[in-house]
Amino acid sequence: MTAAVHDGSGSQAILRSPADVLRAVVAVVAVVVLLVVEWLFGDALVGFVSDLLSGLHAVPQWIIDVVVDATRIVAIVAIVGGLLWTMVRSGWRMLITVAAGIGLAVVLVAPLRDVADVGGGANSVDLSSGLGPLTAAGFPTAYGIAAMAAALTAGAPWLDRRWRRCGWIALVGLVFTRFVAAPASFDSFESALFGWLGGAAALVILGAPSRRASGPAIRESLGAVGLPLVTLEAAGVDARGSTPYFGAGPDGSRYFVKALGQDQRSADLLFRGYRGIQRKELGDERPFSSLRRAVEHEAFVALTARDVGIRTPAHPRLRTR
Repeated sequence: MTAAVHDGSGSQAILRSPADVLRAVVAVVAVVVLLVVEWLFGDALVGFVSDLLSGLHAVPQWIIDVVVDATRIVAIVAIVGGLLWTMVRSGWRMLITVAAGIGLAVVLVAPLRDVADVGGGANSVDLSSGLGPLTAAGFPTAYGIAAMAAALTAGAPWLDRRWRRCGWIALVGLVFTRFVAAPASFDSFESALFGWLGGAAALVILGAPSRRASGPAIRESLGAVGLPLVTLEAAGVDARGSTPYFGAGPDGSRYFVKALGQDQRSADLLFRGYRGIQRKELGDERPFSSLRRAVEHEAFVALTARDVGIRTPAHPRLRTR
């Protein structure tokens, strides 16, 4: 039997996701913390790190050259290649969002690096493989790191999970190789955080394709666990913590389906954070450590309520009493 699914919205709808807002807030906090730490303890930390990494001079030069050069080549290919490939497939919307993120990151890096600049220490290692810009102590530049971090963040809604992970691992590799090859300073970490903030801000301003689970995906998942549905329609009710649906099974049974995703969790964390800074004690409970824990808690509460005789929704196969 062919199932009819109506989820109420197109899968490519452009939305401003609470997850992007939360990411931007966290990036702002991280930038402020780094700047405060740099302002208070910058010189001491730079000297300590410079002395700590001086032991790398005992490592054979060819090993350092191979590790640094290989890391930089792989990172550039992975980040730039992955973004370009996804951009070609995704269209102009991603291009505009990524460009806006890069622009915001560059604007942020330019003045803040001068304000928070700390005198650098000596180079931890010297590069001598003769591969041109790849062996430059300052490669990639602070603006380059910020641009790549912004591009990865702004392009995240279009990238699949594997590309996102590879991209961030590659970016960490670039930051590390620049950190050990250039005079010890905070600029590599500053640039990465400013890029993260710029990319997140671009998503908040311009929006991105919806990352919420679609009706077909929900129906397929329910069918995989033994609950096939013939129809699944978005419920026209006010539900801030989930996306509700009404469904029907092959035997005519009606079901109420709640779909929870990262958007709902991010919105909940933002709401709790806002209430947490209120002067009046509101008695809110702490949020669960993960979305999985929240879903498991609600499921266990429903099962416990059923076991003590309270009427609560349950899977037909579980109704044995």
